[in-house]
Amino acid sequence: MEIRANRDRVIGLHDETMPYHFLGTLEMSKEYLTLEQFEELASLLVSYKDVFAKDGFDLGAFTEIEQTIYTGNAKQ
Repeated sequence: MEIRANRDRVIGLHDETMPYHFLGTLEMSKEYLTLEQFEELASLLVSYKDVFAKDGFDLGAFTEIEQTIYTGNAKQ
């Protein structure tokens, strides 16, 4: 995947665009990275965008396992 970017903004990722929720991460990272590292980070974020949560409510749920949490003498 090729990315065209500079440290001020991401210009494009071929036909893909940078997900909005990654822009803050890129903004905070740009002063610590070389242009090559910045482009690599942007490419990595786009490549794996499906495994990152967009916000605190985007984590999903897994209901196949039930657990018991022992709370001592506390009752439900």
